[in-house]
Amino acid sequence: MLATGKAHRFFVPQMLNLSQQWKKTNKPLPQGKGPTREKALVNLLIKLRVCEKEFQEQAGMICERNPSVSYEDTESKFYCGIGDCMAVVGYFIGENIIRDVYEKYWNQTLI
Repeated sequence: MLATGKAHRFFVPQMLNLSQQWKKTNKPLPQGKGPTREKALVNLLIKLRVCEKEFQEQAGMICERNPSVSYEDTESKFYCGIGDCMAVVGYFIGENIIRDVYEKYWNQTLI
């Protein structure tokens, strides 16, 4: 349960904040200034995997020490939080594709 709360409290607000910032800018990130969209997406995915590995380690220890805590229930709650995070990552991926297609084909005729 501790790991579940940690993951959800850290990643969901962070990703929702990034999502709000992304919507406000409505333009591609300038080249050479800060991370590119692709790097930002890769970093988010890496952080999710790190969080998952830490959860698995912590949840195993918590469940061993406290028999009243079910690993399956804890895992289910954790993956609900990760699911929220992945929904935001999916949004970023979609936005990235839309922006790339727009930038590439805006002045060309569509088939």
